[in-house]
Amino acid sequence: MNTSLDNLSTEKLLALITQQQDHSVQLQERIKIPENEITRLKKLNPKPDIKPNTKPSDFACGVTQSQLLEFLWDIGVSISSGELSNLITKGHESFQQKRESLENLYESIQ
Repeated sequence: MNTSLDNLSTEKLLALITQQQDHSVQLQERIKIPENEITRLKKLNPKPDIKPNTKPSDFACGVTQSQLLEFLWDIGVSISSGELSNLITKGHESFQQKRESLENLYESIQ
């Protein structure tokens, strides 16, 4: 039986084995990293006790409607205060419902 290994010299065969061993060591080290991360993650609390420290508010970003309007005018956006008001308040029923549910949740954990 004539295989490609039959044609290799001892030095070449030894170099091939050494290369394969080095590759195996590299793969083992790459496996250790995820194993260490898995071990670290297993130690974490699966349900951390996180509670909001402040109540959500209408002005959470700290900008009033008039300040926003002035900013828009300063950067060249042509919009009336009524148009801005409509953009902010109209057609956001799902947002309002979500906000109210979050406020209720906040009040229930206080």
